[in-house]
Amino acid sequence: MPEKKNDESTVIRAGSWVAHESNQPDKVVAVAATYGAVIQKLEAAGKTDSVVLFQVPPRNCALIL
Repeated sequence: MPEKKNDESTVIRAGSWVAHESNQPDKVVAVAATYGAVIQKLEAAGKTDSVVLFQVPPRNCALIL
């Protein structure tokens, strides 16, 4: 799977924390290497409400249901 980009300077990689709008999962609001950094970016953008946070799993991660 190729790495996804939401702009020229931010690359979403395994282990990255990503915040997207809760009603639009394809609209990324912030990306950072740590949870704290993504929260700081959200606070700076004024978008602490109505976002969903998740951490991108490693490529060799198996999903167990």
